Parts: sequence; structure tokens; C-alpha cells
Amino acid sequence: MGINLPRVLERITRVTPLGMRFVDQVSRATVSDGLLVTAYPVSNPARKVSAIANRSGIFIVQGLPGLREIEYGKGDKDFWERFRPHASPPNSVFVVQVVDERGRFQPFQFTVELPVKGLLAWPSESMDSPPKDFPCVPLYSTPARSVPAGMAVLRGDLKDWVTNMPAAWAVLEARVDGQPPVQGIAGKDGCVALMFPYPEPISGPLGSPPGFPPSGERKPLLEQKWPVTLQAWYSASPSIPEHPDLSTLFMQQPATLFATVSPATVLTSVALEFGKELILRTGAEPDLFIQSVTSP
Repeated sequence: MGINLPRVLERITRVTPLGMRFVDQVSRATVSDGLLVTAYPVSNPARKVSAIANRSGIFIVQGLPGLREIEYGKGDKDFWERFRPHASPPNSVFVVQVVDERGRFQPFQFTVELPVKGLLAWPSESMDSPPKDFPCVPLYSTPARSVPAGMAVLRGDLKDWVTNMPAAWAVLEARVDGQPPVQGIAGKDGCVALMFPYPEPISGPLGSPPGFPPSGERKPLLEQKWPVTLQAWYSASPSIPEHPDLSTLFMQQPATLFATVSPATVLTSVALEFGKELILRTGAEPDLFIQSVTSP
């Protein structure tokens, strides 16, 4: 006896135009709890749509204005060829805003052309790009965040050398031998915090050659110090946005950090001590002065 199979009258497919994974730059873990992620057409901020996180911590955005044709597309090879980058229909450029309601990460936004095939990968030209096989968008700590156990922390209140105002949204980088560089973003108030694992203990005094002292002896952990190299990027702006553009932040001009005011000397490296917060200052000032290389 033959089996009557149901006849397919119509097949409906859905395409998610945007999927994103957000990763903490300290723990390298995916973060979804507490994040408020929204998207809106670049030409109409009033039409915001909230992104929803799935069980894997991936945020997806659907129901975006003007993208019905895309969202009900087939999602096959022909579909992605038609909607390849820079070939999408008009009004397909959206702004994504990210705010951490728990205050652990700095707020930001970025612009993206939809649809995006697969998960959104942060542009490779950024200074802190994720691996190609792990597409994600980075999250940067606020100074208010609790320092994870076993982590070193570097703090500074950045102030513009020229205007004497907080250096809002400046980028600070720290490099320690044997570790990848660590970046942090200053908030609207110029305050920045970089958190990273302590380096491996070293033998002998700071800067001693390998093998010193003899017999591979090491100084006690509480007496350990490590050299940290600093670099900064900053472009002064007359207007301070609530949600800085993440791409623009990492396109700022190289900047100078000052170790002293009079005479003005440049700060390029500091010493990190185990168990102590590293507070960056310009001389006896409570702040760390910074100046863009293009400043007058």
C-alpha cells in the first residue's frame, strides 16, 4: 500500500540579517547578560529594534524596518550573491548601540551594512581584532568594574594637556613581555582601567638579564615587578558622544602621555608591582595628561 506524502504548497524561509557575539576583553568569555543591544536605520534613530540573545549568548536582530525582502529571502547562494556587501538595497545601513546595564563595560555603537552572512566579525584593521575563526565584537571594561581575582589592574584619569578637560574616549594600550597587548577605553570622564593577568615571575631585580641571580633563584612574589610599555591614541573633540563609534575610537591620532609637567617629559613605561593597583599620574598631579600629536 502506497503512502501519501503531504504536498508542500509553499516553503517559507527566514534570514536573520544580523547576528553578533560580544566578548569580554579580560576573560575572553562571551557576554550576553546585562547587555542592552539595539539597532536602527542610520537615517531614522527613532525606529529602534532590540536584539535578543539566544541560549548560546548570540544576539540576533529581526524585524528591522525596510528589510522585509531580506528577512524572507531564501538564504541560498543566489541570495547571498545578490545581497553581497555594497550591493544591498538602499536603507540597509544600520547603527548598532551597545549598553551594559550593569556598568561593567563602556557603551559604544558602530555602523553595519545588512545583511551579514554568519556572525559579525570586528574589522581586522582594529587594534584588538578577534581570531578569524571566532567572529565577535569586543567589550572594554569600565573603571567601576570589579577586578577579577588574580588580575593586575592599571588605572588613570586622562586629562587633555591643552584644554585641561577629561580626555573622553581616549584609547590606552599596555604591553608586557610575553603577553598580547591590552587596550582600554576611557569613559566620558577620562577614567580608564586596563585589567590583565599578571606576567610570569622574573628572576632578579627589574630589568636583570636572564639567569640572574644564580641558581635560578627568584624574588618573592610580593616583591615582583614587571616593566609595562604604554601607548595611547586620542583626538580631542568639541562634542562628547554618549555612545562613541567603536571604529572611530581606533582611528584616533597617536597621543603623548606626560610623566612630568615642568619640565614636560614623556611617559612611555612604568613598573607593575604584584598585588598593587598601578595608578598612572603626571608627576604629583592626580591626573595623567595626554596630548594628541596633532594638537597645537
